[in-house]
Amino acid sequence: MNSNFAIWLMMVTGSLAMLVAMLPGPTFGQDASVAALFPPWWPQERVLRAATSAGDLVDSGGWTSVVVLRFGDSRLPDRLREAGALIVLDAGSLGCFTTSPQEEEKIWTELRISNGTAPD
Repeated sequence: MNSNFAIWLMMVTGSLAMLVAMLPGPTFGQDASVAALFPPWWPQERVLRAATSAGDLVDSGGWTSVVVLRFGDSRLPDRLREAGALIVLDAGSLGCFTTSPQEEEKIWTELRISNGTAPD
């Protein structure tokens, strides 16, 4: 009985993995952002390294396995999947914090000023 359950569990897990791998990448405008879900058992450092190897990191999510990246080109979803992302979605539709490049630069400048690291 236990071996039947193990076989069933492996088949279900394999089927779900295949479905996730076959999901098409998101399509949206150049100023949009994507949210990528990496394996939840990965430490956040590994998630951040994988995400930044694929594109420009905008923010990390509420969970350590979720990151938001700027959508710079149509190959980003493929690079994220190659880096280990399980799911790649439109960040705006999920309600993730997204900004334009100009707003992001303003935020970073204000952060540098408040930390005393802004250039004179």
